[in-house]
Amino acid sequence: MNLLKQFDGNIDQSGKVLLLDHYMGVGDALWRTCLHREIKRRNTNMKLYVSSVGNYWKEIYKTNPYIDKLVDRVGNPPYLNGVDYYISDQKCPHVISDYARKLDALDALEIWSGLEIRDKSYVYEVLPEEQEWADKFLSKFPKPIVAISLKSSTWVRTLSPEKVIKIIQILRYSGCTVVVIDNQQFGYKDEGIINLAGGYSIREVASIMSKVNLHICPDSGLMHFSCFFKIPTITIFGGSDPSCRLKYYTTAYPILAKERLDCQFCWSHSYMCPRGITPSPCLEAVEVDDIFEIVRQIL
Repeated sequence: MNLLKQFDGNIDQSGKVLLLDHYMGVGDALWRTCLHREIKRRNTNMKLYVSSVGNYWKEIYKTNPYIDKLVDRVGNPPYLNGVDYYISDQKCPHVISDYARKLDALDALEIWSGLEIRDKSYVYEVLPEEQEWADKFLSKFPKPIVAISLKSSTWVRTLSPEKVIKIIQILRYSGCTVVVIDNQQFGYKDEGIINLAGGYSIREVASIMSKVNLHICPDSGLMHFSCFFKIPTITIFGGSDPSCRLKYYTTAYPILAKERLDCQFCWSHSYMCPRGITPSPCLEAVEVDDIFEIVRQIL
C-alpha cells in the first residue's frame, strides 16, 4: 500500500508537518511507536504530529521523543492548520487485509507504510517517579506476583469469568500474589489480590506490569506491554493466530485449545463471537490445566 513511501528519506521534508491519524487500541498504540521512530530517523527535520481518540493514547505517547505534537481529533481532518501531509490508518492493515492474517502485525505495518522498520522495538519509558510508586505499591506483598488481565477489548477474545476465577483461585492456592487488571471494577476479594480493576491510569498499570513475575492475559493491549518489558507472558488465543502476534517477543507463551475448532482462526474483531456464542467456543476449549503447566515451568 506504501502510504508513507514518500517519507523514506529520499525526499527532503525539512520544515514539513506530517500528521498520522491513528485508529487503535492500547496494544496498537504501543507497537506503532517503532513506526514513529523510523519516520523521524529518516526525516530528522520534519515535524511528526499524531492524533487519535480515547483516554490512553496521550498517556502512552507522552514520553515519546519522536512525536512533536499530540493532536486532538476535533472537527474535520487534519484538525488544525499548518499540516502538510495527513495520513489516516483507519483501515488498519492487521485487521482488514488478507496479507496481515499471515504476517506479524509489524511486518504488515511495513507493507502498509512502504517503509522498512529497521528497529522493531517499542518506544515507552516508565518514569522514575512511576517506578518508585510501583515499588512502594508492591513492597507489602509477597512474591511471586502474577498479573492477570481479565479481558480483552472484546468478548470474542475473552475467557469466561468462571475460568478467570478458577485461574485466580489456583494461583492463590499456589502461594502467588495476584494483580487483577481491568478497566472496570472487579468484585472477587482475597487478601492476596491486588485489585487494579478500575481507577488506575494506563501509565500506573504499565509501571506495575514492569515489576511483576508473570502475566496471564488474552490477546490484548496489555500483552504487548508485558512482552515489551520482557515479563514472561502467557497469552490465551482463540480467534487470532499467535504466529501473527508474537514473532518479535522472546518472553511470550501462547496457549490454544488442544484441538483446533473448525472456526479457528476467524480473526473477528467484532465485539462478540461471529457465531453468536458467549463465551467464544475457541476460548472455552482452552484448558486451565494447560495454563498452569506453563506457570509451573516459569515460576
